[in-house]
Amino acid sequence: MVHTYWQIGKRIVEQEQQGNSCASYGDFVVSGLSKYLSVALGKGFSEANLRNMRHFYQTFPDFDQSSTQRVENFQSLTQCVTKLSWANTRL
Repeated sequence: MVHTYWQIGKRIVEQEQQGNSCASYGDFVVSGLSKYLSVALGKGFSEANLRNMRHFYQTFPDFDQSSTQRVENFQSLTQCVTKLSWANTRL
């Protein structure tokens, strides 16, 4: 689930915002994605959640590389995730 949230944040930053800290057309990206994903996939894609996912990716841009290099099985993944400090992902 953590990896999925990171991937969604990556998608928002790299594809929707084209690598910028925010999209040139403002928060429409997050609000539009929230509506689309909520209809297509259900709960869990509120604007606040999408902003948190985006912030998670911006805070840990190398999470995917470091996790795939160190994670060889489920136990390693669990250890990697438990080392994350969720307080660091919030402003």
